Amino acid sequence: MLPTVSIIGAGIGGLHAAIALQQAGFEVQVFEAAPELRPVGAGIIMAANAAQIAQRLDYYEELLAAGNPLAWFGVADRHGRPMQVTDIGAIARRYGAPSIAIHRGALQQVLLRQLRPGTVHTGRRFEALGRHDASGVEVRFADGSTVQSDILIGADGLRSAVRQALFGDTPLRYSGQTCWRAILDHRLEDPSRAVELWGSTGGKRVAMIQVNAEQVYMYFTLKSQPGLRHDPAQAPAMLRAQLQEFPAWYGELAGACRPEALHHGDLSDLKPIPAWHRGRVLLLGDAAHATTPNLGQGGCQAVEDAWTLAQLLRRQPDPALAFPEFARLRRPKVDYVVRTSWMLGQVSNYGGWLAPLRNALLRAAPGTVAERQMDRLLRIKP
Repeated sequence: MLPTVSIIGAGIGGLHAAIALQQAGFEVQVFEAAPELRPVGAGIIMAANAAQIAQRLDYYEELLAAGNPLAWFGVADRHGRPMQVTDIGAIARRYGAPSIAIHRGALQQVLLRQLRPGTVHTGRRFEALGRHDASGVEVRFADGSTVQSDILIGADGLRSAVRQALFGDTPLRYSGQTCWRAILDHRLEDPSRAVELWGSTGGKRVAMIQVNAEQVYMYFTLKSQPGLRHDPAQAPAMLRAQLQEFPAWYGELAGACRPEALHHGDLSDLKPIPAWHRGRVLLLGDAAHATTPNLGQGGCQAVEDAWTLAQLLRRQPDPALAFPEFARLRRPKVDYVVRTSWMLGQVSNYGGWLAPLRNALLRAAPGTVAERQMDRLLRIKP
């Protein structure tokens, strides 16, 4: 008899883990703190590694229909002149799947449709671990309810309460940048092309990426002390002013957005922690190895976590054996993602008189280096 599994968090990692485990024959329940699951949030790129797993979990066609496949991604200077270019079309031919930009809310709805009715329970905020021994794991929720299962997976994000319960305080590492994100009503001239522009001011970056036929995902980063506060009602005007050094339409589009459409937060990651599991409890995705978004791999690595874990537990349902093997298989790649993404963000923080040198170095990077990096990120083992 397979062990029962409880998952804390109905984000990308938690829902993928539930899908993969249900398909492998496990009884799974997902517990989410939010009172309801609504299609909110900004955008995400499901890169070729995540799209390959979508194929294996048999929801790829739905993902493709709800999102926008990309053919080209570039990093450019403030005028839009390319500094580094990735041919996503070539990547799709190599790995059998493209990178797909999609609204996070739309992705969540696609994932929910893959689960059996009654799998996800909302309004259940994790409060504490109860009894945790060879007979199972008990979880206490803020509403006073409890649940017991054979295995508990903490997929509750960057500020994971499950991680806190297991290992105590694990301080986050601030990147030096704060970020605004939004979904805007617009259609790009070429929806298959995505570009991130770097400003002459350190840390200033902006991108507009088509996520469906009528909407684009915008993000804008700014070098700042942590905890920057501003009047949300004035945010569109602030973005318009900050984006003046870029092509005019960036500021016009961002400045016209509704204040309530903007999501603002500091960019932080989690320096590698010594362990991801204890007993019958395992951390997954950002709860275990949160990364800055500079490689576009945070959600994708959570998807890989979910797939890997389900395959291991299907072959070896004993967490005492499966969990250490999960960490052994996954840690080299996610540590590489966290480290490389952090370094790229720090490079982007250089501005002023260093900006031309920074840009020249990006242009001079050999294409073979980018190819090796892409292969390391996107290749999925059978």
